[in-house]
Amino acid sequence: MAGLADRWGRANLVAYGLAVTGVLILFALPNAPDKLTYGIVFAVVSFVEGIVLVATPALVRDFSPQLGRASAMGFWTLGPVVGSLVLSEVSSNTIGFLPDWQSQFIICGIAGLVVFVVALFGLRELSPRLRDQLMVSLRDRQLVEAKAKKASTSTRVCAIRGDRCCTWTSSARPSRSRCS
Repeated sequence: MAGLADRWGRANLVAYGLAVTGVLILFALPNAPDKLTYGIVFAVVSFVEGIVLVATPALVRDFSPQLGRASAMGFWTLGPVVGSLVLSEVSSNTIGFLPDWQSQFIICGIAGLVVFVVALFGLRELSPRLRDQLMVSLRDRQLVEAKAKKASTSTRVCAIRGDRCCTWTSSARPSRSRCS
């Protein structure tokens, strides 16, 4: 699993895992023609959810400073529990007036795809160099986030100039470049 996360990126595993589970829950589970198909689709959903649940603690670690990491992990562990409570509340309030049990899966699939869209645009992978930086305080976190934002808005083009690497902005190549 670690090799897969390193190749594809943790944020990508989480975001696209949400997409796969959302699509399967929205379209495949409610339309399963028999018990065997339902069981196979449910197993695939469970497998993908397992991948997402393994990748998310690493994301929590990457985006939280050491001094606040215990609180961040505590909030992360609340996610599945609160999700189950929300699911129970929604289903108990909608099961009486919706036509069949499949509508509950449709509601969950739509919610999953909405979260996928939010994760797709809001969740970014840190570069290995930024991920390896030590964040102890909130100020360190702000510095790492500023560096990540700067890195996502520029294109890095390395030229052989001794040991220096030059960076040009992606909008236009200036006459002078910044070299480090």
